[in-house]
Amino acid sequence: MAERVSISHVLKYTGVFGGVQVLKALAGLIRNKLTAILLGTAGMGLNAVFQNIGELIFSATNMGIPFSSTRNLSESYEQQDGKATTALVRVIRTWALWTALVAALICLVGAWGLDWYFFSDKGHSHLLEIMLLSLYVMSLPLEAAECAILKGTRQLKSVATVETVAAFGTILCTVPFYWLWGIRGVAVSLVVCGWMVVGVHAVYTLRLYPYRVKPFQTDMLRNGLPLLRLGIPYMMAAAAGALSTSLIYGFLSGESEIGMYKAAYSMIVTYAGMAFVALDNDFFPRLAAINNHRDNRNYAINQQIQVCSLLSGVMMSFMVMIMPWLIEMLLSKEFLPAVPMATAGAFYIYMRSVNLPLGYLSLARGESKIFLLLEVLYDILAVALVGVGYKFYGLLGCGIALSAAGIAESLILLVTYGIRYQFRLESKTAFYLIGMALLLGLTIIAAIS
Repeated sequence: MAERVSISHVLKYTGVFGGVQVLKALAGLIRNKLTAILLGTAGMGLNAVFQNIGELIFSATNMGIPFSSTRNLSESYEQQDGKATTALVRVIRTWALWTALVAALICLVGAWGLDWYFFSDKGHSHLLEIMLLSLYVMSLPLEAAECAILKGTRQLKSVATVETVAAFGTILCTVPFYWLWGIRGVAVSLVVCGWMVVGVHAVYTLRLYPYRVKPFQTDMLRNGLPLLRLGIPYMMAAAAGALSTSLIYGFLSGESEIGMYKAAYSMIVTYAGMAFVALDNDFFPRLAAINNHRDNRNYAINQQIQVCSLLSGVMMSFMVMIMPWLIEMLLSKEFLPAVPMATAGAFYIYMRSVNLPLGYLSLARGESKIFLLLEVLYDILAVALVGVGYKFYGLLGCGIALSAAGIAESLILLVTYGIRYQFRLESKTAFYLIGMALLLGLTIIAAIS
C-alpha cells in the first residue's frame, strides 16, 4: 500500500513552490510594468496574441509528450529502475525533437492564415513576425521535455531553481528589445526568452542524463507510442484550451482591448497562481504513484483542496480589496478599465482549488479521454459564456462569465468523478470551501457595489 503523506508535506511543497511563484510573480510584475510603460495596452495585447499563437501550435503538436513523460518517469523512478529511466529519457528527447521541428514548420506554413485571423480586421500585418515565431515555437517542446525530466525524477529543488532563474532571465531578454524596437521587438524577445529557458533547464538535466537522441531509429520512435496513447488526449485538451483563448481574442475589439483582457486575466490567474504551483511539481507525481489506491488518492486530493482553498481564498479576498491600486501600481492608469473584470473574475481562480487537484485524477489513472471530454466541455462553456458576457457587459461580463464557468466546472467534476472514481469531499474540505467562498463572495460584492 502506497504511503500517505502528511499535511505538512503538502504545506511544505506548496510553500516551496509558492515561494518560487512569489519570485516569479515579482519578475512578472517588473516585466509587465516595463512592458506597460514602453509598449502600452497595444503592446501587451500583441504579446498576448503572439504567446497564444505559440501555445496553440505547441499544444496541437506536442503529442502530449511533456505530460505523459512526467507520469511514466514518475512510475519508473518510483521503482528505482535506473536503466529503464535512462532509456525513457532518450525516447522522450527524441520525440520532443521531432515535435519541435514539426511545430516550427507549421508556424512557418500557417503564418499567412494566422496573420489573417488575428490582424486582418485591425488594418495592419505582422506576417514576418509570426514567421519569426517559428523559432519560439520550436523551443517550447524542447523546454517542456527537459522540465518533464526534472519533475518525473522528483528533482523538485532543481525545478524551483530553474523556474526562478528563468523568470528573472526573461526580464533581461525582453526589456532591451522593447526599449530599442518598441512593439516590433515583441516577437524577437519571445524567441530569445524561449531558448534562454531551454538552456537553463539543460544546465540541470544534462547533469543527470547526457543528451542522447536517435531521431531516425525506428525502435526509438516505436518505444514512444505508449507515451502518445496517454498523451494525445491531453494534447487535444490543451489545444482546445489554447483555441478557446484564440476565439476569445478574436471577438475582442483590437489589440488594446486584448491587452486589457490579458491584464485582468493575469491578475486573477498568474499572480494568484502561487497557491497552485506545487500541483504539477509535487502533487501530480505523488497522485500518479498512488492512483490505484482509492482511499489514499481521495485523501491526497482532499488534502490538496484544503490547502489550495485556504491560500487562494485569503489571497483573492485581499487582492480584490486593493485591485484598482494593484493594477495602477503594477501596470499603469491606462489599464484601470480592467479592474471590473479582474474583480468579478476572482471566483474563477478560487474554484481552481477544486478543479485542478480533482482534474488530475483521470490523468493519474491513465484515462486521458475522460480528461479530454471534460476539458473540451469546459472550453465550449467558457467561450460561450465569455462571448455572451462581453456582448452585454464588456470586460465586466468577461469576469462574471469566467467565474460562472469555474463554478460549473467544479460541479461537473465532482459529479463525474464521484460516480466514476468514488471520489468524495470530506466534511472538513467542504467546510473550508464554503467558508472561503463566503469570504471571497462578500469581498467581491463590496468591491463592485
